[in-house]
Amino acid sequence: MAIIESNKLTKSYGKARGIIEMDLLVEDGDCFGFMGPNGAGKSTFIRTILGLIKPNGGSARVLGMDICRQQTEILKECGYLPSEIIIQMKMKMKMKMKKTILIAVALLCSVAGMDAQTTTLPKNDRISLTVGQNIPISNSADGDIVLNLNYSHTYRNGFGLKSGFQYSPSVADVDNAFGVPLAATYRTKSRQSKDRLYSGIQGVEGTMSWNSRYYDNSFNDILWSFLINLFSDVEFCAGLTPGYIAGKSSVPGIGIWANGSDVSWKRHWTELVSPVSLTADLGITLNYSIGRVELYFTPAYHYSITGNYRIHVESGFGSTDSIPLSRNTHFLRSFVTISGGLAFRF
Repeated sequence: MAIIESNKLTKSYGKARGIIEMDLLVEDGDCFGFMGPNGAGKSTFIRTILGLIKPNGGSARVLGMDICRQQTEILKECGYLPSEIIIQMKMKMKMKMKKTILIAVALLCSVAGMDAQTTTLPKNDRISLTVGQNIPISNSADGDIVLNLNYSHTYRNGFGLKSGFQYSPSVADVDNAFGVPLAATYRTKSRQSKDRLYSGIQGVEGTMSWNSRYYDNSFNDILWSFLINLFSDVEFCAGLTPGYIAGKSSVPGIGIWANGSDVSWKRHWTELVSPVSLTADLGITLNYSIGRVELYFTPAYHYSITGNYRIHVESGFGSTDSIPLSRNTHFLRSFVTISGGLAFRF
């Protein structure tokens, strides 16, 4: 049986070489390794046959399964230990970081292209409703939705204040987190239509330049970077969110893996240290004005000052009642939220 079989497998990075029409056959029982200088394509081939990056041409099968159509089944049977720390995180976290970096690149390119042709920002009040995802910066906790209802007031010089109500049904498997965001804001002047279009083009150029070095330039990424840069103005905010967590510590979850007679297990849960919370917040909002109605997109970073969530992870072999071979405990303090919504100015 062929364990690995590739037929003219090709992966290129624009002008940079990856792997070109590579044919390889590794039979059951073979011990096979790659040798070569940096950039020869060793890691590219391994990542391609595991489905972590998409090939440009050719085909390949691992354990008889197609790398494009059966990636999930392949990853259930294979292990991968990379040498570069940049890809040692879980793939799920990697995709989160990719979107975050793309947003940052697009914003930097657009801000660099902003000029002085702006309109006067009127004194205004605003009520907004947002829905987003709260993403813990940890591989041991999953994200969940977060809802915000805010009121803000902006003065003619661009500075303002914002407060509201925040609710998340679950944070790191602990239910019902409430908060009252209090923030100071600064809002730029509104841009003219031609400046917004020019900003969108610059965002596409910057994203394509960065993306071509690490990923394929997909249509979705290019369209995303163009649309995100059509904003009419930008609002920066910094503040604190006092809150209360009504839930209790989560119930331990156990995962069990079997390989023949060898059985390994992993147990994790979240301990609620204190129900009273205080979070420091930094965010940026991109506003898309249509008359008095605004669509907006807000990435933000949050740091838990009170350290309410403590993550426990244990793992071992054999019975789940056996003594764990490893234990890890850490506080979950950093979160990223990505949200969007509607606002009405009056």
